[in-house]
This record gives sequence, structure tokens and C-alpha cells, in this order.
Amino acid sequence: MIDLMEGELDMWFEWPPSLNNYYSHTQYGVHISKKGKQYREAVCRDVRIQVGSKVLPEKSLDVIVVLFAPDKRKRDLDNHCKALLDALMSAEILPDDSWIDRLEIIRGVVSPKASGVFVRFNPGWGYEREGDRGLKRELLEEM
Repeated sequence: MIDLMEGELDMWFEWPPSLNNYYSHTQYGVHISKKGKQYREAVCRDVRIQVGSKVLPEKSLDVIVVLFAPDKRKRDLDNHCKALLDALMSAEILPDDSWIDRLEIIRGVVSPKASGVFVRFNPGWGYEREGDRGLKRELLEEM
């Protein structure tokens, strides 16, 4: 188990396929494509290299994703995040993407030689830390 009480967990992954390339549609239904399976395998490998077999806690998470595209083509950023989150669940570091309370997606600079995805996991709203209860109460009262 990865303890986020001390702060965040930063990870780096290769550029994900878009949803258009992640899934393939056949007469038998929708399946993960060859590109999608290759991406999942790459993320599983990268997770093992970066954190071993540890998993994020089954608690509230805030996730920041910065996408560094390989070229200047027009892209829908959210199209790439689904493949990333599915691959993180497949790698078993992220128990379930329903644990994500806040997902921030940022377009990084175009980087042909170093394209990829930076991901930062932070304790989320429901992650109990010292002093959180008072802050939560104050914020809820202001709403």
C-alpha cells in the first residue's frame, strides 16, 4: 500500500492512445484494440519499475494529469485520459477510478522526443489527514 499521508506520488508514462484507437468495434462488440493492449502492458511494466507491486489506498484521490503530446495535432485531452486510467486499473495500482474525486487534465508542451504523461496522485477530499475535518466543516458551511 502506498501511503499518501506524507504527500503525493508522481509517475511518468508513455503517450496514451486516444479512445478512437484504444477500443475496436467488431460485430461481436467492443473490445480493447491491439494498441490498447500494448499500452496497458507498457503501463503495467512502468508501474512495476516505478513503485513495484504497491497499490494506492482505496480512498479518495485527487489526480493531476499533464499530457505532453508528440506533435502539434489538435487533440481532445479527455480522450487520452480514459486509456490511461483503464491501464492504471489494469496495472492494479489504482483500485478503481471511482476513487478519483478530482481529475485535473493539463495540456503540456509539445514534446516530439519526450512525449508522455505525467501523473500526480494526491490524497483527495475524503482522505482523512490531521486538520482536515475542521477545513471540511468550514468549506461546507460556506456553501
